[in-house]
Amino acid sequence: MSLRFNTFIHGLFFVAGFAFVFVSLGLLLTAFITEIGGGQNVVLATDIIGRVGGIIIIFFGFHFMGVLPSVFGRIRKNQDTLDNPVVTVLIALIVAAILLWAFIVPEIAATVIAIFVLWLVLGGGFTQPGAFWMKALSTVERGLYSDTRKQMTAQGGGGYT
Repeated sequence: MSLRFNTFIHGLFFVAGFAFVFVSLGLLLTAFITEIGGGQNVVLATDIIGRVGGIIIIFFGFHFMGVLPSVFGRIRKNQDTLDNPVVTVLIALIVAAILLWAFIVPEIAATVIAIFVLWLVLGGGFTQPGAFWMKALSTVERGLYSDTRKQMTAQGGGGYT
């Protein structure tokens, strides 16, 4: 398969995928909110979907552009930086700011931030930050690139270097 055709197919499925996800989420959430809230909160819900969806699109855009592997490689080379608990605090503040922006309703944002901080505390993000973030990084890489790794291994390309 030619490289251009492969790129075209990936782009096509990317656009179709996020369009399907957002349309289906929008329909389901709108129907749910109309039934529960009487239709008065539909605008708020669509705004939240738009913001969260935008963050997801940006993340997967970085993934498809190939930016994430270089960032992950740079992080792996500088593991000493992750051993500092201040890094966990900075990441927690950045994630909290993004969540406060994404979820317009403070009650929803506070709940999601509390779950995130609980994950940091119980997972060892403050006591063993280096091991915690390397495990989180490995989990994200495994989720994003496991199919690519299988394809590379099947074609004799080995794995990640």
